[in-house]
Amino acid sequence: MTTSDQTVRREAIDPSRSFCVSAPAGSGKTELLTQRLLALLARVDRPEQVLAITFTRKAASEMALRVIEKLDQAREAIPVTAEHERQTRELALAVIDHAARKKWRLDDTTLNIRTIDSFCHELTRQMPILSGTGGLVEPVDNALPLYEEAVRQFLGQAGEGAAGERILQLLMHFDNRWSRASELLVALLGRRGDWADVVNQHHDPETAEAVLAETIGDLSSERLSDALQRLDAHSGALVPAINQARAHLGQDSLSISESPESLPDWQVVISMLLTTQSEWRKPGGVNAKLGFPPKSDHKIQFAAILETLADDPALLEVLVEIKQLPATTRGGKAWNLIVLLSSLLPVLQAHLLLVFQRSGQVDHTHVALAAIQALGTDEMPTSLAQRLDYQIEHILIDEFQDTSSSQAQFLERLMRGWPEHNATGAASRTLFIVGDAMQSIYGFRYADVALFLQARKGQFAGVALESVTLTQNFRSRPEVVAWVNEALAELIGAEDAPHYGRLRHVKADSLPGYESSAHSGVHITLFEDQDAIPRSSRIRCGRSRYLAVSGTTSATGRANPARCNNAPRSRTSPMGAIRGDRPPLIRVSAVGRALRSSCSV
Repeated sequence: MTTSDQTVRREAIDPSRSFCVSAPAGSGKTELLTQRLLALLARVDRPEQVLAITFTRKAASEMALRVIEKLDQAREAIPVTAEHERQTRELALAVIDHAARKKWRLDDTTLNIRTIDSFCHELTRQMPILSGTGGLVEPVDNALPLYEEAVRQFLGQAGEGAAGERILQLLMHFDNRWSRASELLVALLGRRGDWADVVNQHHDPETAEAVLAETIGDLSSERLSDALQRLDAHSGALVPAINQARAHLGQDSLSISESPESLPDWQVVISMLLTTQSEWRKPGGVNAKLGFPPKSDHKIQFAAILETLADDPALLEVLVEIKQLPATTRGGKAWNLIVLLSSLLPVLQAHLLLVFQRSGQVDHTHVALAAIQALGTDEMPTSLAQRLDYQIEHILIDEFQDTSSSQAQFLERLMRGWPEHNATGAASRTLFIVGDAMQSIYGFRYADVALFLQARKGQFAGVALESVTLTQNFRSRPEVVAWVNEALAELIGAEDAPHYGRLRHVKADSLPGYESSAHSGVHITLFEDQDAIPRSSRIRCGRSRYLAVSGTTSATGRANPARCNNAPRSRTSPMGAIRGDRPPLIRVSAVGRALRSSCSV
C-alpha cells in the first residue's frame, strides 16, 4: 500500500471529521466504510444515531453483514495478520466494549443501514398527508406507463378552462402534433426533481417568469464564461475578424461577454464557427456569403483561428450548448414557450399525482420529493424533522455519484442545522461521502454526477468536507492497472466538466511485488465472426467486427470469462479481506465500451 493511501485511510476513520472520499474500483472502499462505521458506533449513545445510506438493497445487506462479521470475529478472537485487519479488529473490540456498557443488542436489526429509497419511503408513510398520496403506495422502477397516462389526461384537458386554453397554445407550438408534445411532457415528468421546487408559482405569472429568467440567465452566464475562458487569446482577434465580415455585408457589429444580454451575439458568432450540423466549419465554408471575400486579410485570419479552435472538442461542446440556449427576451418564440410550459407544469404534476393515487404506485422521484415535504421547511420543520435531528448524528453515504437532485435536496434538509451545531464546539455531527465519478451508472434514474464533483470541492449541505482520494488498486495485476491508466486517461481526459457529465480520469496505483507471466496483461483481438469468441467477452464494433477483451485481472491468475461470476476469493493478496465476497476480477466490458471508438478499422 502506498504511503499516501495509508495516511488517507488512517485519517478518514477519525469520527470527529467529515470527508468526501473518491474511491475507484478495487480501492478497498468497503473495508474503509466498515472501519468508519465501527469508529462512529463506539462514540454514540444509540446505534441508530449512525445512519449509513446505500443505493441498493444488496449493498445495504452486504454492509450490515460485513459489520456483524467483524464483530463476531472479534468476539471469537479469530487471528488476523494484515495491518488493515488489525485496525478493524481494534475498532470492533471498542464497539463491543461500548455496547456492553450501553447495554446494546448489536445485530443487523439494530444497525441503521438503509437504502435511500427505503428511508425516504418510510418517512412518507409517517406523514401520509404531506406525501400527497394519502395512503400506502408502492415505488416502481419503471414509471414510464404512469407518466404516459398522466400526459394523456393532461392533453385531454385541452380547451377546458384557462389551463385548457394554455394547453391548446402549447399544442400550437408543436403544429398540433400531439405525439411530439407528449414526448416532451413525459421526459419533463421524469426530470421533475430538477424543476419541481422552481416551477411552483403558477398563480403569480410575473414572479414565475422572473424566476425563470434569473435561472436561465445564471445558466447562460456560466456557459458564456466557460466559452470565453476556452477561447482565451483568440477572442481578441476572432470578434474583429467577424465584425469585418459583417461590415462587408452591411450588418452591425457584435460584442461577446459573460452577460446573458450578449447571448444573441454569441449565437451569431457560433453560426459562423459551426455548420448547421454543429460541426466545425471547414476552410471551404469560409466564403463570401459569410462576408469573407477571397484572399481578404480577415478571411485568412478567421480561417487560421478556426483551424486552431477545431482542435478543442471541449470548446465545441460548450458552443453547441450555447447555440441551443433560449434568449430571455420577452416576446421571443422560445421564451414564450418556456413561460407557457412553466405555467402548465404544475397542472401536469397534479395529473401525475392523481395517477399515482389511483394506481397505488409512485416513482422514486415522488418518494424523495414527498420525504422533503415530510421534513417541512427551514422556517417550519415538522415534528418528524425534529425527531430525526435528535436521532441522527452521523451519516455515511455510499455510491454518492449516483445521487439524484431530489435525493440531494432531501439529504440537505435532513442535515440542516448541522453547520451551526458544529460551530458551537459540541461533539461534531459528521458526514462521510464515498463515491467514484467514473462509476456513475444511474443516469436512467436521473443521477447527477455533478453533485459528487461539487462535494469533492469541499462542502455539502453546508458541512465542510475534507476531500481525499484512494488510488491503490488491490484487485488487478500491475499490467492491467497500467493499461487501464493509459487507455482511460486518453479517452476520458484530464478535467472535470460536471455540466456536461464529463469526468477526469483518476490514476490508480498497483500493488508491487508481482512477477509478469506469459499471459499477463490485456489482450485485444478483432474477429470477423462473432461465433469465434465467447458471448461473455463479445463487444460489437461497427457492422460486422467484434472485439474480444481478455486479461489477467486478479492478483493471482488469469481471468476466465466463464468463471467471472463465481470466481473464488483470493487468499494470497495481502488485501484479501478488503475484497470481501466480491470476485477478485474486474469486468473489462466497461473498458471495452470505451474502445468502441477505436474499432472502426
